[in-house]
Amino acid sequence: MFWLIFIIAIVLTIFSIFCIYLMIVDFEERDIKTLLRTVFSILGAIFLFTITLPTIPKIIKHQTTVSEGNCSVYTTESRGNNSLNIRLGEQYFTDQGHFDIKDGSYYCKVTHYENTEWPTDIKIYNKQGGKIVISY
Repeated sequence: MFWLIFIIAIVLTIFSIFCIYLMIVDFEERDIKTLLRTVFSILGAIFLFTITLPTIPKIIKHQTTVSEGNCSVYTTESRGNNSLNIRLGEQYFTDQGHFDIKDGSYYCKVTHYENTEWPTDIKIYNKQGGKIVISY
């Protein structure tokens, strides 16, 4: 998901540059639609880069943190895609894929990049007995 957001930010930046180029070179393209497209593309790219750029050095250096404790787990399905949602204290993690787990309370260990909620490794244990339910 992280890389998808980053790629969208790059595409919006390229689109913004193209719109600015059209406004400079082709004077007839200076209408309100082109101006609004350019402004919203620039704002969208800035917003998405603000979300993703601080995390890139942590991903490159593989600086991860482990959060663990009692958690609430539930799965959702949308348009054929399944997602696993984990509420661990004040943190909320989501991962895509097919998960064979019942909604409920578990003990979780989630490895994620520092100051993000993008998991790299998730381990879910039963509260009683500590038997591992899911590990990926």
